[in-house]
Amino acid sequence: MGRARRARKIAATAAYGGGIGAAGIGVLGLVGYGVLKAEALLASRSAIAGAVNALENLDLIHRSRAAGERMDRVRIDLSSARGMGFDVSEYREQGELAREGLQTIADASAERRAVLLELAAFADFLAERIPALEQDWKTHREALRDAGELPGDPPH
Repeated sequence: MGRARRARKIAATAAYGGGIGAAGIGVLGLVGYGVLKAEALLASRSAIAGAVNALENLDLIHRSRAAGERMDRVRIDLSSARGMGFDVSEYREQGELAREGLQTIADASAERRAVLLELAAFADFLAERIPALEQDWKTHREALRDAGELPGDPPH
């Protein structure tokens, strides 16, 4: 992946408020009930379509349409690490990009390098911790299912 593409991905991630797990959380709330109705959401159809397209491109949702229907059904994808926010590749890329930036400004003052140093450290921290958090979630989810607080596996 080229530097420009990685930079765009990081900028987009930051614009959405965090890692891929956080990207689109507000929009996911809008599509959480499956069938989008722009009027009920007080949003334009084009805004909804753009949000759904972005989330679909990130593999966070799946769109389908029954034969003869004019309305798409949108389902949040809970079947993948990426869909659940446990994909560490974004954080690894952020760390790599920060380290590339540090190489670029190797002779700069400590103050100028501080943000990139912290970003690289934070990205590495998340990339290291997220797999354990994913396993903790799976254990917790099973306990909730066993207690009847969550249904079985969601349909795919």
